Amino acid sequence: MRCSVLILLLFGLAGCFGPVGGTIPVVTTDFRYSNAGGFGTQNAGFLSPGQMFVWDIQNNELEPVTTLQIPLTSKSPATVAGRQSSTGVSGLNITGIPSELSGQEAVIEASIAAQSTYSVVGASRENYSETLTAAAEFIRTMVAAGENPDLVFHPRDDNYRIVIINSVLRARNVNLSVGGIDATDSTRIVEISLNSPIGEVGSLKIRSGANTTCGAEEQSDQYPACFFSVLIRDPHYEPGNPLLQFRVKYSPKERLPEAFRRLR
Repeated sequence: MRCSVLILLLFGLAGCFGPVGGTIPVVTTDFRYSNAGGFGTQNAGFLSPGQMFVWDIQNNELEPVTTLQIPLTSKSPATVAGRQSSTGVSGLNITGIPSELSGQEAVIEASIAAQSTYSVVGASRENYSETLTAAAEFIRTMVAAGENPDLVFHPRDDNYRIVIINSVLRARNVNLSVGGIDATDSTRIVEISLNSPIGEVGSLKIRSGANTTCGAEEQSDQYPACFFSVLIRDPHYEPGNPLLQFRVKYSPKERLPEAFRRLR
């Protein structure tokens, strides 16, 4: 009986994507600030090392605070001739899903993510340190100026974190492909297959919601920061210590791409 029910469910899933030869639905996928395994977060806003934000995790909103002066501790040499790829793409925002695909959001997102690849030429990683030291110094400066850091960092409210960019990946050129077809240009529409536990169950057309182009000008050796990584901490006070501290605590990192997309 259980096997029969499973077979019926799987055939029902396949039927959700319409008959063979029917109109193929088109959805819009926003890859801005998506996460690429090994590269970091796609830097749609060309954010800089040291930029600090206060993150309201309850409302998933980021508030820019300042750009800290943090020292560069390591920089890997760029391999211009080499191409590196990341197929571990996540943190997408998909809109325009038609009613006939309602309830299949997880299948759609997983299918798009599995067929998406970032390729980078001339990658160079920069890591920065003394991030929390710089944050503490910024707070001391606020206090010395008569400002109340509690109004900015909300240390007594567990719904707030600080987010600091502490690593970037610079590149000569970045390409985003979906289903093996260039999708960097926001006007490009790409058709992909939708996959489920029973295999391919239909097709879907993807329109990239925004341009993800990132790279250097011709003949330039100044590479932009195309991806970044962050340090996340919980601001709080320890008993008997009047200085604001930053501790490691649970943070819903999977929601950060959407929070960055909301930045103005």
